[in-house]
Amino acid sequence: MRKIKHLIFYFIFFFSLLGFSQTDNFDGLSKFTVGFSNSNFFDTKSTNGNPDYKASIKTTNSQSIFFDYRFFNKNNHAFKAGLFLNKFNKEQTYEGSFFINETQEYLFVKSLDDGKLADKTTNIEIYLDYNYLLKIHKDFFLQLGAGISYVHNKPMDFVETRVWVGDSFTDPNAIDQLVAYGIFIEDKVKWRSHLSLAAGYKTKFGLINLGLKYSLPFNKDVLYGNMKLFDPGPNGENYEYFSVFKNSGKYISATLSFTPSKNLFKKKK
Repeated sequence: MRKIKHLIFYFIFFFSLLGFSQTDNFDGLSKFTVGFSNSNFFDTKSTNGNPDYKASIKTTNSQSIFFDYRFFNKNNHAFKAGLFLNKFNKEQTYEGSFFINETQEYLFVKSLDDGKLADKTTNIEIYLDYNYLLKIHKDFFLQLGAGISYVHNKPMDFVETRVWVGDSFTDPNAIDQLVAYGIFIEDKVKWRSHLSLAAGYKTKFGLINLGLKYSLPFNKDVLYGNMKLFDPGPNGENYEYFSVFKNSGKYISATLSFTPSKNLFKKKK
């Protein structure tokens, strides 16, 4: 661990020396940046009472755009203010084998990848970033950043999921069987912090960046819930299995952005 800390220190020190010796790498670039992002939550944990009966929560990104304005820069150091717009889909996942009273047989039930989404939350992040633009070689650049953001979102207080098996959709006289009931709660997030790293290529039209952003909330475990799965058993055993899950709210974003050149907006004479 100590060797890793030393390596990180020397890495930062080395690039800082290179950076301070460079000219203004922001020269010729406008102050605006626009980009697209694909964000995914990655820190979901679930505890299942029986490994054959599982439940969790899946969060996927549906839409993401961002744009910012560089209001201050000097010697390749810069401060930016921006807006990050996200939409996340959340779906209850589950699987297990249940004894179906109507057929007197076991049936394996699993959530579908294209199933109905349980909830969609829109996140609006107003962020303040510190960035450092480092020239690597000719037109290739590396951009390092860190910042905080204020989040405006309105998650639902709780979302319920009921899993039914039966033929009531085609037969009005049939009675469906409840095999699972789940609920999850999403806390409101107000503040997040993030780190970013992007590789850029400078053309006559501007700077094209491909990067990663790691974001985590100030809250702890912002999404959590449980699911109870019911297996009546062939002899009326009435098995009940309990699954508990939570998500820390951390996500990683893959970003593609563009900072246009100042010349792009100048009128040709």
